[in-house]
Amino acid sequence: MRKILNLLVWVLVTSCTNSSPLEEETVIKLEVSYKVNDDAFTDYGAEIYIYYGYDYGLFQDYNYVGNGQLENERERIEPDQKFVIESEKTLYIEPRYRDRTIHLLVEGKYYDNSFFTHAYSSCEYDIDIKIFFADTSLED
Repeated sequence: MRKILNLLVWVLVTSCTNSSPLEEETVIKLEVSYKVNDDAFTDYGAEIYIYYGYDYGLFQDYNYVGNGQLENERERIEPDQKFVIESEKTLYIEPRYRDRTIHLLVEGKYYDNSFFTHAYSSCEYDIDIKIFFADTSLED
């Protein structure tokens, strides 16, 4: 059931469009929201970290220690870019590298311990991401 839920979340929050070939500017369009009951609100203060050029298993081999830093027993990795959802609902990011693997880590602000991670093989085309964090605790 958890695998099905993860797949559903991935399908709902991530989509790529074929509207921007490599010769043109590409952009990562990102919206971060939180849900309370059935209402969604922009998650102002959410932090977005971008890492370039790492293998797909980056987040499996490291622990997140805060402020975008990942570490394991051998090393600590700092993010290549950091952004914050401030006054606008949508954040537009021009990637620093379009031909490298891109890992995104989004840390929600409204709910404690709310994270989203995803890797892309490159940013040859625009990336459009809508993330909804929700309270997943079970009530007794």
